[in-house]
Amino acid sequence: MYSKQNLNIVLMKKIQNEMSKKINNALKKRELTMPQAELLAELMESEQNKMTLKELEKSLHLSQPVTSEIVTRLENKGYVETFGNEQDKRIKVVKITKLGQRQAKVAGKYIENVERKMLFCLTKNERKNFDELLQKVWETLE
Repeated sequence: MYSKQNLNIVLMKKIQNEMSKKINNALKKRELTMPQAELLAELMESEQNKMTLKELEKSLHLSQPVTSEIVTRLENKGYVETFGNEQDKRIKVVKITKLGQRQAKVAGKYIENVERKMLFCLTKNERKNFDELLQKVWETLE
């Protein structure tokens, strides 16, 4: 028998929910959601600021329909553009626009600010350990 209150997974989920809520509230001013900001950030970090839809799905750990919906919403806002691959038109390529790059940079600052506020209670050393432990857990799951 387990106690729900003592499970780390429950605590991690609560933290994730609270961070998502705070980040989404901050991003609302920019008419963005966390998943949209994450997709823009992926494109900003990619070679030539573009990726295939399949690559985005994989890197964001999202399904094809969810990724397509995010791309469609961003395209409607003028933050990304899509086109067929030159060699295979069935492959959809997503490229961030200049407007999308500006939005991604601002969104990144909002997200960093929320994270900084939420982790303010940790010392520098605790933060370093926390980062390392999170990375270790993530690598185990991949």
